[in-house]
Amino acid sequence: MADTLFERMRALAAESDFNGVEREAEAAMAEADPEQRADLWGYLAWAAIEQGLYPKALDAAQRSGDLLYEAEARMHLWDFERAASALEAFEPEDDEDAADAAWFRGLIAEFQDEDPQPWFERAVALAPELYVMPSRLTEDEVDEVVEGALDSLPEGVAEEVAQAAVVLKELPEQHPDVDPFSLGLYLGANRMERGHDDGGMLPSRIEIYRRNIERYAADPEEAIVELRITLLHEIGHHLGYEEEDLERLGLE
Repeated sequence: MADTLFERMRALAAESDFNGVEREAEAAMAEADPEQRADLWGYLAWAAIEQGLYPKALDAAQRSGDLLYEAEARMHLWDFERAASALEAFEPEDDEDAADAAWFRGLIAEFQDEDPQPWFERAVALAPELYVMPSRLTEDEVDEVVEGALDSLPEGVAEEVAQAAVVLKELPEQHPDVDPFSLGLYLGANRMERGHDDGGMLPSRIEIYRRNIERYAADPEEAIVELRITLLHEIGHHLGYEEEDLERLGLE
């Protein structure tokens, strides 16, 4: 029965149905023995991370004893120091685990203003099928993408966007409502929310996080494409589009 359950959860995960994984694990928890329960908590941690439910992922990871999932959840919650402590205690079972741990250590190093390069190099060496070195864009490349995207906007849209500041940052600043690994962020009221009397509102602002985009991409060409998509995505939020609209427009 247990083998069938775990096979079913792996099949759901392969289809990216992590809500289904979560339901299966929670339903089986009451009748599971202690060893199975620990595995189920691990699956719950995985499913919660994939759904962006990081407090729930942290709780499940701690119940399962999985230090790698604990570290990943803590990073998303801006708790980099305790994430690093979890990774120091983590004992990899294989090269893939060791690569994940090294990559996470590189991420922590970036946010702590330390050199991430040795960690990223180790992750790539251990699991080249999973990790590639971050693509670094030049200032000229970044400026060209941003200027090109803004210049390509229709006149009416360009006038709306001109009301928002576009800011390129290396990494986001800590905020409870912002994931540290976000590619971009829109701050402010969109045009649908702004009324005639909006003098008390702070100016709208689009932030683009360069390091996160460079890590997200497989190569410099993809980084350039992703930079443009991220900028247009946040412009879409400024114009009042919902996530469903942005996905339909290919800006998810």
